[in-house]
Amino acid sequence: MLLSMTGFGRSHKVFGEFSITVEVKSVNHRFHECYVRMPRQLVKLEDKLKRLVQSYIKRGKVDLFVTIEGSPLVKQKVEVNLELAKEYRNAYQKLSSELGLQHTIDLSHFLIKEDIIMISEMEENTEIIEEAILGTTTEALKALLVMRENEGFGLRTEFERYLTDIEQILPSIAAVVPEVLQTYTDRLKRKILEHTNGTLDELRVMTEIGIIADKSDISEEVSRLSSHIEQFRSSLNENGPVGRKLDFLLQEMNREVNTIGSKSTDTRISSNVVELKTILEKMREQAQNVQ
Repeated sequence: MLLSMTGFGRSHKVFGEFSITVEVKSVNHRFHECYVRMPRQLVKLEDKLKRLVQSYIKRGKVDLFVTIEGSPLVKQKVEVNLELAKEYRNAYQKLSSELGLQHTIDLSHFLIKEDIIMISEMEENTEIIEEAILGTTTEALKALLVMRENEGFGLRTEFERYLTDIEQILPSIAAVVPEVLQTYTDRLKRKILEHTNGTLDELRVMTEIGIIADKSDISEEVSRLSSHIEQFRSSLNENGPVGRKLDFLLQEMNREVNTIGSKSTDTRISSNVVELKTILEKMREQAQNVQ
C-alpha cells in the first residue's frame, strides 16, 4: 500500500482526575526523524515513544506533542523546619537581651525565612501515567496512519494517470522514427550527389545511412522506458516504504527521455520529449512525499 509521508493524528483521553492529549504530525523527509515534546518529568519515556512512532512510521519527519491537564505528575507539600525556627528564636532573644532591645518576636519574623517554611514538589508514581500516554499515542498514530493512507491513495491515482499519459506518448515517438530516418537518408543522398557531380556511391551511402541509423535509433531507449514504467506501476502495489525506489526509477526514466531527445532533432519528437519531461517532473515532486 502506498503511503504518504504527510499526515496528522490526534487523540484525547480522560483518566480520572487528569487527561492526556497527544498530537502527532509528519512531513516528508529523506530519512526517519522524530522529535518529542512533553513534560520534563516524563523525559525517561522519550525513547519508548520514539520506538512506538517508528513502528508505525518508517520514513519522514515526525513531531509528537504530549499535553497533560490536571497534572498528576507533581504534588506540592509544605514543610516546616522547627529546629531551625527555634534557633532563629533563640538568636532573636539573645540579640534583644545583649543589646537591651525591647522587641516582641511574632510569626512574621519566621514567614520571611525561606529555609523555615518550604514548599517542595513530590513526584507521583508515573507508571500508570506512562501507560496512559503510550495508549493515547498509539491512538493518535493510528489516526495519522489513516490520513497517510488516504493521501497515499490520492498519490497512487495521480501516478497511474501520469503513467498512462506517458504510455500514450511513446507510440507517437516510435511512429515518427522510420519517417525521420528516411528524411535523413534522402538528405544524405542529395548532399553526396551535390559533392560528387551526380555520381552515387551506393556502398558509401549505405555506410553513412548505417551510422545515422545507429545514432538516431531510439528503440532501446523506448523499450527501457516502457520497462521502467512497468516497474514503477508494480512498485505502487508493494508493501513497505517504496519512495526511494520510485525516485530511482524516475531518474532512470528521465535519463532515457533525455537520450531520446539528444538523438533526434525532429520537432515532433522534441515536442514529445518536452511533454514527457514535464510529466516526469510532476511525478518526481509527488514521489518526494511517498514513504
